[in-house]
This record gives sequence, C-alpha cells and structure tokens, in this order.
Amino acid sequence: PVQWFAEIYDTRFKVYNVLQRRKRLEHESTLKRAVTHDFHPEDLEHDGEGHFGKLIARETAVTELTVGRLMGNYVLFSDAYIPVQTGTAFYRALQADGGKG
Repeated sequence: PVQWFAEIYDTRFKVYNVLQRRKRLEHESTLKRAVTHDFHPEDLEHDGEGHFGKLIARETAVTELTVGRLMGNYVLFSDAYIPVQTGTAFYRALQADGGKG
C-alpha cells in the first residue's frame, strides 16, 4: 500500500539525516578527504548491491529466528490460550477455570 511506501521512505530519509550528520562531524573533526557513511561499504558503486543484499539476508535470518523462538516458547499468538512449558504449569492452566476445560 501507499502508506507503507511513504513510511519506508520517511524512515529512510530520517536514517540518512542522522548518518549525514555523523559523517559531517567526522569530516570536520578529522579533516579527512573521504569519509563513508556508517553501515555502508567504502565503494558503494561496486560493493553496494552485495553489501545491502547480505544486510537484508542477515536481518531476515534474525527475524525468522526471533519469531521461531517466540513460537517455540508459546508466547506468540497465545492471547486466547495459557502458554505452558511444564507439567505443573499445564495442571495449573487446566485448573484456571475450575476444571471446566
């Protein structure tokens, strides 16, 4: 949807605003001739596509692991249920409504 696209671009411009301020401070304090942005490769034209592809793949893997861990711990999507991991907790969950099930 259009709202997501606009939100992504808004976030992108906010990130670049912060990165540019950091780059400017480093530029002025060290008087270096060339300074790269944080989270960017030095040669953006040649290494940029591979770098950002790896970055997206790494973030995807971390997200999948996090969701898998939450699902494994019965925390995700358990609003209507009582998550349990031990027999004692299971017995307490059964008795939560007076044993009516």
